[in-house]
Amino acid sequence: MIGIAVIAVISRGYLDLPLWIDELHTSWTLLADWNAVSERAMAGNQSPLYFYLLKLVVSVTGQTETSLRVFSTVCACGSVIVLNWLCHRHQLKLLATLVTTVSFAAGHLQLLFAVEARAYSLLTLLILILFCVSSMQWRRSYNASNDVKQAISWRLEFTWSLVATLCIYTHYMAIPAIGSLLLAHSFASPGPLVRRMKVFILQVFVLGIIIATQYDTLENIYNHRNQWATFIRAEHATFESLLTLPVRSTLVLPGFLLIAFRPKLETLKPLILGSLILAVVPYLTAWTTTRLDWVNWFFPRYLVTCLPALSIFCGFSVAAVTQSSNSFHIPFLLGFSCLLVFLLVDSDVISNHRAGTITFKTERWDLVAKTLNDKAKPDEIVFLAGGLIEDTRLPKLADEKHTANITTEEYCAFPLNGMYPVAEDLRVQPISDYRQPSLLAQRLKATSKGWLVVRGRRHNAKAELVLAEMFGNDGYIDHKLPGKVNLYFFQMLE
Repeated sequence: MIGIAVIAVISRGYLDLPLWIDELHTSWTLLADWNAVSERAMAGNQSPLYFYLLKLVVSVTGQTETSLRVFSTVCACGSVIVLNWLCHRHQLKLLATLVTTVSFAAGHLQLLFAVEARAYSLLTLLILILFCVSSMQWRRSYNASNDVKQAISWRLEFTWSLVATLCIYTHYMAIPAIGSLLLAHSFASPGPLVRRMKVFILQVFVLGIIIATQYDTLENIYNHRNQWATFIRAEHATFESLLTLPVRSTLVLPGFLLIAFRPKLETLKPLILGSLILAVVPYLTAWTTTRLDWVNWFFPRYLVTCLPALSIFCGFSVAAVTQSSNSFHIPFLLGFSCLLVFLLVDSDVISNHRAGTITFKTERWDLVAKTLNDKAKPDEIVFLAGGLIEDTRLPKLADEKHTANITTEEYCAFPLNGMYPVAEDLRVQPISDYRQPSLLAQRLKATSKGWLVVRGRRHNAKAELVLAEMFGNDGYIDHKLPGKVNLYFFQMLE
């Protein structure tokens, strides 16, 4: 109840805020017919499952900011319930369960994705369920006969493969996490070596089939990996950045406690080791490949699969120390210390909640669309500088197919075709010229009158200098919209 209350109370103030650009992709995808949802999801480098589930929701409730986001909030609450089930199944006491639950529910990154209309909260829930299935496989090896230890539980293997498939069809960032659980099966499982190897080969085979079905999409994402390097830069993968996730309270401090107290782990050993592998392997892999400037994906939203694993490692480490201690006070102080370090050092949830900045994506696309619909005249051109990584392809590939039926230009126009659409008689033209003032000046020079939508404060500063220089202070209107997206009207005066 504490974990769900934290999510419910904090999310209440964010569910009805205007959508920002990534959420507008979700809205745009859901506005498509059922047979086009998958392609629109793929256009944004997303798997389709989340969008199909959310489309079911909004087909009943209608599409609003709240209806789009509440599904993520429900998934976050579901993750808390699954964490509590895991603690109950392994007979953790109240203190360790509280540490496990609160260190997840009150995490500022987890809360960020719990109030956004994107797939990451669902992905976190499914990865957590997959870990629970793995823990059931590990648990059956204890107190079992030799025949049971040697045999493969086909029911559990089928369940594991099914959940792994759902994870990949929710987001491709599930693949590193699933690979980490494969390693956990090999090193953390207490079963006989022969059975572990059979299970490992079986799961690799199943995973290989799933990935093969998505090979073309994954290859396309890999080929365009340089686009991610434009905002996930190699020089940002510093040693200080390893503290992006709450590792001090959930990894370093519990690890120190295990080393200092050397408790008997017994049945908790595979869960502690398995959660450690699930937390550390994707995290360090992302950091290393980004630092080497090979595949740049060391970014919070791509690391959400590590969050429940960190909480499990922390809570179950506290449980192991508690079970091995004859004193009540020492385990209590240790568990309380982990929570205190988490809340005061690792998680900004308290300060962010007071400041109202759990999510800081202030983009008033709703005001952009309303202003254009109220003031723009039919057939006036609207240049859209959306700040998308895909719009860098526009100069050469505007009319080329981004996916089978969607051109690059059509895709880059989605911010004004989602929940906040502009009138059909306005000509929306996505551009990439805003990145270089000289190119933007050439673009505007060829148009005597029009509108310019710019996303990003740095891009807005450049655009305003170009507008002032070309049209003078009386030749353009800055609508001064709040947040990162602004709207300008410009007209060449005689």
